[in-house]
Amino acid sequence: SWIHPDYRNRGYSNVEERFATMTRRIDRSVGDLLQLLRDLDIHEETLVVFTSDNGAHWTPADREKYPHCANGPWRGQQADIHEGGHRAPFLMRWPGEIAGARQGQLCDALICLTDLLPTLASAAGVTLTEAVAPDGIDQLPVITRGATPTRTSIVHHSVDSMYAIRQGPWKWIEGLGS
Repeated sequence: SWIHPDYRNRGYSNVEERFATMTRRIDRSVGDLLQLLRDLDIHEETLVVFTSDNGAHWTPADREKYPHCANGPWRGQQADIHEGGHRAPFLMRWPGEIAGARQGQLCDALICLTDLLPTLASAAGVTLTEAVAPDGIDQLPVITRGATPTRTSIVHHSVDSMYAIRQGPWKWIEGLGS
């Protein structure tokens, strides 16, 4: 079994054992990476990004059976058009660049994974043509200095070809169900 021994046969359900093991492994991997950056003495100038491409696979049956809320309060799951399928963590660590009041703060700007390429290119001092990342927006000024966000909307797409558009606190979904 790939379940970590700390969680095996401890009264957890199989699903809870798997989530606990996965969380422990991710935490360990991120910790190992950060330690390597410290060992190489490059941790102060290295931008670290932690994100995901979608919400968790957590069905309505899972929500009824287990107390764990894999997607927090959000409706839906991975591949859905709803928030549970699209909201994902996006954390950045960059000492000296994300500084002052911005460090450790939440940013409520709309950010999409299509913004990752232009944002990282900007952080590296590389200028991209619009053709390279036509849908992406450089979010570095928003993240590092708290500049006014320039992205005002995001288009979402589900595995079943359902579309939605988010603008501010609103989301229009073209279709019903999940």
